[in-house]
Amino acid sequence: MTNSVHGNAVSDRQLPAGPAVGGRLRLFALSFLMLFVELALIRWTGANVVYLSYFSNFVLLGSFLGIGLGFLRARSRVNLFPWAPLALVLLVISLVQFRYADVELG
Repeated sequence: MTNSVHGNAVSDRQLPAGPAVGGRLRLFALSFLMLFVELALIRWTGANVVYLSYFSNFVLLGSFLGIGLGFLRARSRVNLFPWAPLALVLLVISLVQFRYADVELG
């Protein structure tokens, strides 16, 4: 059987359709979670730490740095994903402690 447009032989086998529905759903869910946590960190840290509200781009740059490092470590043998909730809890605890600390400048 030949293709009339290009004159190439067409095989009877099918090409792979791409990632399965489960893979697409996982990609969507993890992308949503990543962007949600980034936005929540930017808004929440700016609301709780007065000095970060003026410099919210630092939190944005830190989020992009963390996302980039996560992409670079994607094929690493050590999986750090289970430690992410612990890191977020430690961040929240340190920010709450910083919020209630009596810090005076000048």
